[in-house]
Amino acid sequence: MTTKRGSTPVRSEEHNSYFQAGYTKCSQYVSFTGTVSKSAILDDETSIVELFATQDCWVSVIGNADTPPTKPSAEKTTVSNIKLLRGGIVGFIGVPPSILNPVVAVVRDDTSGTLDITEYD
Repeated sequence: MTTKRGSTPVRSEEHNSYFQAGYTKCSQYVSFTGTVSKSAILDDETSIVELFATQDCWVSVIGNADTPPTKPSAEKTTVSNIKLLRGGIVGFIGVPPSILNPVVAVVRDDTSGTLDITEYD
């Protein structure tokens, strides 16, 4: 069995040919409402974050000083730099290395809730 190295940007230990484990660095909770909330600044080495929300929400990785994108209206078909995260389902989002002082920006879809953010490198 051959194993390909470097198949993801996450530093990992290869357990077999289809599963790689990232190293957990930090976790935080962010409450979200109808206005945008931001997480604490992510570590410079973070390349991916695991997200778990209690309610549907819109998430984006932005620079701490940047203006977050607005959640799309129902008629929009193209979504840029923002992702719908369904409540109760784990999701992942990459952290582009070009972003300075990256944070996770979050805003509710219909109901306020809490977002659990776990950083990996």
